[in-house]
Amino acid sequence: MAAKRIPSYAVVWKKDDGLVVPGQLRLEGDGIRLAGAVAGKPEEHALSYRSLAGVRLGHGPDERLQGQPSMLVELRSLERYVIATIGGFGVLTELADEITAAMTLA
Repeated sequence: MAAKRIPSYAVVWKKDDGLVVPGQLRLEGDGIRLAGAVAGKPEEHALSYRSLAGVRLGHGPDERLQGQPSMLVELRSLERYVIATIGGFGVLTELADEITAAMTLA
């Protein structure tokens, strides 16, 4: 039996007001994994679906990331991740829908 493929998306992301990190977002069984690197330093964050307070698409110019439409992932701990997909707004909308659905099952 072949191993189940974990969906991944090319993204740029930042936590709160931190540095923008190019990398990937993977939808795993128990949450979201963000992985990338800044100036050669690896960055990896695992966000369980249960830790998420909400997911929404950014609408204002101040909610864009590097000028691109973004998704805001807010944690119960009040941390916030801003994520933009390389694939454009359609991929971003699909991703937000998938994460929201997974949150309801967690």
